[in-house]
Amino acid sequence: MQALECAVIGTGWCGGIRAETLARSALCAKLHICEIRPERLAEIKALTNPATATLDHQDIVKNPDVKVVYICTTPENTHFPIARDCLRAGKHVLLEKPIAMELFEADELIAIARRNNDEVVVLIRFPPARIAERNGIVRRTCQNWNTNVVRFVLPASAEAEDRV
Repeated sequence: MQALECAVIGTGWCGGIRAETLARSALCAKLHICEIRPERLAEIKALTNPATATLDHQDIVKNPDVKVVYICTTPENTHFPIARDCLRAGKHVLLEKPIAMELFEADELIAIARRNNDEVVVLIRFPPARIAERNGIVRRTCQNWNTNVVRFVLPASAEAEDRV
């Protein structure tokens, strides 16, 4: 398997853990990070030694070497525009829940990914029954998903479902 250049946009608590993990992974050829808080960017930069560190996610979007972008710990209303920009640039996207704030935004991300033959992976930490209860966007997306475009990462065991 070929190592790819990866980026993490949003390096708060969870995003910082993701960046540290990618920095140590043999599957990540080079790490790129983006964070809007300069002090946090400097902290994660010192921990991960990334190829690039930026305050502007467009630097990640415009970098043709970055193939995979992990959107993490950004405010929820930024998930859609950042994911859209990354997909339009031909990048694969790993996205913390929610995929978007509005159903039409989720549908647009899926359509862009299909056109580009890219993938959107939505990371969610509770089981499908709870998702259906809590989030109409995810419920609708689950009903219409194409496994080549959208994957949902869910808890792997019944114990995980019980903890939610």
